[in-house]
Amino acid sequence: TNTVYAWLIQWLADNLGYDVTSIVALPYDWRLSPDKMESRDGFLTLMRKKIEAAVESNGLPGIMVAHSMGNAVFRYFLEWLRVQMQHEAYERYAQQA
Repeated sequence: TNTVYAWLIQWLADNLGYDVTSIVALPYDWRLSPDKMESRDGFLTLMRKKIEAAVESNGLPGIMVAHSMGNAVFRYFLEWLRVQMQHEAYERYAQQA
């Protein structure tokens, strides 16, 4: 793998049993705010789907690695996800009531 994270990917495979083919990168446009990337490209929604697919494929908990500005993007994603999940839970409740 031609990446600065090749050693980490190999370590996850060798020591924790992760399938290296299901490890995904989530590049982003650092010039845009996460909410702008979501409204323009569906970035956060796609990020969620990719993470969920990787976790399902591995059958193991997800491990996220963020670097530099990626930390801020990932923290924003977690807050966005919390709000999305609350909305989804509300929708399920409303449909059942």
